[in-house]
Amino acid sequence: MEGFYRTFSDIIQTIEEALEKERIVPCLILIFSAIDSFSFLAEKSDRTGRSVFKSWVKKWMLTKYPLPCNENDIYAARCGLLHQQVSESNLSKEGRAKQIYYSWGNSNHEILESAISKSNKRANVVAVKVEDLFWSFRKGLTDCKIEIGKDKNWECIFKEKAKKLFINVSS
Repeated sequence: MEGFYRTFSDIIQTIEEALEKERIVPCLILIFSAIDSFSFLAEKSDRTGRSVFKSWVKKWMLTKYPLPCNENDIYAARCGLLHQQVSESNLSKEGRAKQIYYSWGNSNHEILESAISKSNKRANVVAVKVEDLFWSFRKGLTDCKIEIGKDKNWECIFKEKAKKLFINVSS
């Protein structure tokens, strides 16, 4: 488990550093990638992919730490950003998810929300603060890890998957 803690500690710290330096695209890439990775680790079966990601986001992030979007919107944002570094994805083009526009840092989030509400895209776009997305993920990760620790079978599954994580080995 040391590898898991080291890897995720590095990821969380790097997300925080990217936020501080306003490197928002790398920050979001790391957040979405971390959700992907952790949702796989926390899945009790061998399932992977979209349904695992969305189920984890809904249960562990949005239920207790809501955002102005749903798990489908977050998955679509992940696809657009990771595959093409854009806010649009196939799901949003098809009208099955909203695009997420982001604010961060000291920017006035209300200005973004107002601009969206005045535009012709208001039904297809939602404003999310990057820090809120990150906070929802961090809290959800912590809550999920606590629950995993209460279930020995689930913990064994998690540990077996976590053994496969890349880790840094000091020279």
